[in-house]
Amino acid sequence: MKAYTGVGSRSTPKHIFEMMVEAGYKLASSGYTLRSGAAEGADAAFETGVVKWFQENGESYPAPASLAQIYIPWSGFAGVDEDYKDWYKVLDRLPNKDKAQEMASEIHPAWDKCSRGAKALHTRNVYQVLGTSLNAPSQFLICWAEVDKQGKPKGGTRTSWMLGEQYIGVDKCFNLYFDEHRERVEAWLK
Repeated sequence: MKAYTGVGSRSTPKHIFEMMVEAGYKLASSGYTLRSGAAEGADAAFETGVVKWFQENGESYPAPASLAQIYIPWSGFAGVDEDYKDWYKVLDRLPNKDKAQEMASEIHPAWDKCSRGAKALHTRNVYQVLGTSLNAPSQFLICWAEVDKQGKPKGGTRTSWMLGEQYIGVDKCFNLYFDEHRERVEAWLK
């Protein structure tokens, strides 16, 4: 399976959001499976692109799981109806959740200060990069997030990014916050 991770900030700028919708559409048409998390902003943009491609190609719901793997931290997150599409995966229903949580705790700089909800959000980010089995890394990661002094994404996107660098490769992680990353993705979209 060809898969990519499409994630990022809830406050993704409008022009980047639109680029992500276009990328989600094009990647779906190229046979890639989206891995994301159903949050507002970047996650929603990629998922919108996949849904748009699916609807324009004469399909009807439920959408097949081969189009996307959307990991949600708890049932009902972001108003998601898990039965609507076959691609939603609820963290508490995954048999290897403890392993994913351990991986997230090793990456997060202040795990012991996170609330239970924050831990669930970061844990689902592990699946966004490594898939349900936790051993099938995405081919690449695209996100938009503001960065810290070290150039790493801030917020929840950081967990996905750090895993992406480790398991996918630094050269296959694109933060559209950076001009050079955005220009590469824009060139590919054309």
